[in-house]
Amino acid sequence: MMKTVLWRLLPVALLLTSSVMATEDTDTPLPEKKIYRSQDARGNTVFSDRGASTDAEVEVEAPMTFPAGEFARDYERFTAGNDDAPPEPAFKPYALLISAPAADTTIRANDGTVTIAWQVNPVPEPQYRVDLLMDGEVLREVRESASLTLSNVDRGTHQLQLRVKHRETGETLQQSTTHTFTLLRHSKLH
Repeated sequence: MMKTVLWRLLPVALLLTSSVMATEDTDTPLPEKKIYRSQDARGNTVFSDRGASTDAEVEVEAPMTFPAGEFARDYERFTAGNDDAPPEPAFKPYALLISAPAADTTIRANDGTVTIAWQVNPVPEPQYRVDLLMDGEVLREVRESASLTLSNVDRGTHQLQLRVKHRETGETLQQSTTHTFTLLRHSKLH
């Protein structure tokens, strides 16, 4: 008996879904169709869109509908214009190392000469800039492993660092650890 009732409800469900699929716009009201419930000669419940005067009218709630093209249009607006340039690849960190002078060492150089050596591996891509800094100030841009000799460096403690920045945005992407050394020079006052 349950199967019979379910098979008889199937045309009603199809009738309701066909009216939902026929509407593509939420502003368009659904056509008013009435559903009637009755019993046949064997006592089975029957649903129909045509009812006799003795059949009871079934109250059906309005089905939830969605416009078919609205979500597709939103997606197209969201992705419009993004096909022009391929996305920039994600930044991959570099191996940044200051190899000379040795970290936390003291150098005696009365003329203030200090040789700085560094390693950058691999060679930076063109959109990135690697700067060598001493005491927070940029000494020069570096592209690969090399060395630089500075003369007449002031006595005292100095900090060296390598920093990777994006050329266009100026955003700092990576920094090496701070490398400290102390330079001793003879003073004319003593």
